[in-house]
Amino acid sequence: MSISNEVKKVVKSEKEKIPDNKTEKLNEYYEHVKKLGIVKKQEYNIPPIDTVGRRLYEQYVFREKEEKYK
Repeated sequence: MSISNEVKKVVKSEKEKIPDNKTEKLNEYYEHVKKLGIVKKQEYNIPPIDTVGRRLYEQYVFREKEEKYK
């Protein structure tokens, strides 16, 4: 079970103990805005740092091997 599902489960079970249930209103607003298409998953167009390092390392190793066999 994911953490968010666990949090939702606890919030539902402990709902009456929370004096001002702003989280429920916030969730309803988020779902409404999501249905309208305003909320979108953030996408990044840069590769992760790990990938960049691996790519540069592979280019370096490949270049060394090429020079070795010339």
